[in-house]
Amino acid sequence: YIVIECPGLVDALQTAFKDDESPTLRPNWQATVDFTRSKITIRTPNANEGSKTYGFSPLGKIAQELIVKGGFEAVIREQIGS
Repeated sequence: YIVIECPGLVDALQTAFKDDESPTLRPNWQATVDFTRSKITIRTPNANEGSKTYGFSPLGKIAQELIVKGGFEAVIREQIGS
């Protein structure tokens, strides 16, 4: 798993669901993450809202390597094999 800090998206979620008192929330939002541009695009079920894009800080070199190579175990297997 990768954790992405995206304060703008957190603010949008808090605003959209401020009245929901459920301990767990599963919004019916669809997210597309573009690591190249450091952007997350969100589409909500409400067609009138369209989509919104939120930026996040670029991932560091190590995190990028983990994504490209398919995770920590794959990186370790590659290092052991060489």
